[in-house]
Amino acid sequence: MAASVRGWREGGGDMQLEWRAGRIAKLESQWRQLRLPEAEGMTQPRALALNLICRAHDEADAGRIAQQLWDLGPHHPARVFLIAPGDAAVRVCVAAHPGGSEMVSLCGLPERMPSIVAPLLACDLPVLLLWRAGDPSGNGEFMAWASLSGRILVDAHRLHLPAARLTQLAQSMPGNTTIGDLTWTRLTPWRHLVCQGLEGELANPASIEAVTVSAGGIGDPADSGGSLAATMMAGWMAQKLQWQSGERTREGLRLNRPQGAPVLLRFEPASSHECLLKHIIIEGGSPRTVVAIEHRGPHIGITIRQGEAVVGEWTGTSAGDMLLRGEAATLSEELSIHRADRLFQLALERGLALMAGWEAAAA
Repeated sequence: MAASVRGWREGGGDMQLEWRAGRIAKLESQWRQLRLPEAEGMTQPRALALNLICRAHDEADAGRIAQQLWDLGPHHPARVFLIAPGDAAVRVCVAAHPGGSEMVSLCGLPERMPSIVAPLLACDLPVLLLWRAGDPSGNGEFMAWASLSGRILVDAHRLHLPAARLTQLAQSMPGNTTIGDLTWTRLTPWRHLVCQGLEGELANPASIEAVTVSAGGIGDPADSGGSLAATMMAGWMAQKLQWQSGERTREGLRLNRPQGAPVLLRFEPASSHECLLKHIIIEGGSPRTVVAIEHRGPHIGITIRQGEAVVGEWTGTSAGDMLLRGEAATLSEELSIHRADRLFQLALERGLALMAGWEAAAA
């Protein structure tokens, strides 16, 4: 492994992750030594905020995620355990950021890893598990890690978990352990633009007449990613606007609400889902207003029409950057949540009920 960790200066830019050989029995002293400032002007070690266990799919995946977890350290200092499957002899490497996280990479037999990590967890700090090692359903190793964790993050799109299985997984967690999903986190910019679009003529929720959510994978059992995103987006809107399941028609779902006539919800399959969703179209108001939020190549944009006239349009690089955020930025948002994400849970539950009604109507 690399020789040592270079110093970090306040405002001095990114710091390269460099591993050095470690020993489990000496981890505390090795981390302490690596976190010491080497010269005047260096950042003092920061108090850790959590234990972060990352179970990587394999060694290659561990290599991909390691630098991202390292880069999160200055904002979310953690004791990071990077776990990859390997041989009986456990290989140990350590690194520590003077102004961020302390990390250990453990490569060995997966079934042994939870018992090795448990006594190394920082006391009195929450434990978050980032699971990347395939479908966790019925996985004994996953449940062993879950028993150590207060919160678990999965990437349901990457792991090909449909909404129903994600819900079942959340319900199977031991004690007070909760589940979070990075697919939901990637929908944040879409939700922001929906909120911006629901102004003007559509500021009154009762004026909304129809909503169309388009994504790849809708109606395709072999492709759960886009369908999951559409499920959660529709569930979020229904939960926020108090829409309840109603009549099933050939057009879609007519959802009841506290005021006004039922709103029509349609799910529309798309040929591609690079960013999970293709578009969201919201219609209603007087004069007739159509808000279209669309994925356009590397960007996400919003167009507002009244009749035939375009009264508002925006497509920007910054929105595209948010839309195509890397894992580090997505993880950073999730690490800012220090409790169960109730909004995600409600959106998933409501969306699952809506999607079940739509599929029944289409059958």
